[in-house]
Amino acid sequence: MTVAVAEAGSFYEISNANYRDLNDWQPLIDWGLVTEPQVVSWLSRKVRKFGSNSSYQAWADEIGDQSYTFNNMFPYFKKTFTFGPPNPLNLPANVTNMNYSISAYDVPGGDVHVSFPNYVQPVSSYAAQAFSGVGFPPAEDFTSGNHLGYGYHPFTIDPTTGTNSSSDQLLQSAIRDTSLKSHAMSKVQNIVFSDNSTAIALNVTTNGPNLLR
Repeated sequence: MTVAVAEAGSFYEISNANYRDLNDWQPLIDWGLVTEPQVVSWLSRKVRKFGSNSSYQAWADEIGDQSYTFNNMFPYFKKTFTFGPPNPLNLPANVTNMNYSISAYDVPGGDVHVSFPNYVQPVSSYAAQAFSGVGFPPAEDFTSGNHLGYGYHPFTIDPTTGTNSSSDQLLQSAIRDTSLKSHAMSKVQNIVFSDNSTAIALNVTTNGPNLLR
């Protein structure tokens, strides 16, 4: 069986290079959706956390399919990433509660690496004291479904090189090792169904012309 992925966009490192402006819309890499002001995205940070138990439960309840609960999705999360613990020799002495759970990742894991940076903002240690002072507990981690508490988020960083590890690595390995086909800059306009309601084709716009696949 061959699986094809029609992706409306492209690779942001190609379409947008290293341009970063959080207040600007980049039509080649996003849809221009408007939200409340935010500062965390792939453009600015590499934070890696899984959703909460309650968010996946709400999703499962909304669509009437309990296979989408956090516990049922968790095995897929675990095998996607390879975790590397922080190196205490590279961290300031006042860094506390570098919270993570080894059990949240399979060994060996997937192609995307998750770890912690070798630099910590100076305010972080004081923020931990502030949160503790007003009664917040330290979080166990941010990958096991419970986000209550404070702590350091893991990042999509390769701990060996200290460089970014992106989801593109999953795609590249899937293209290399499976029959997956990827079509960038290909926007799905509609699904074509047969008379007995079986999906038989997609109407796709690829770089302008309409193609039926």
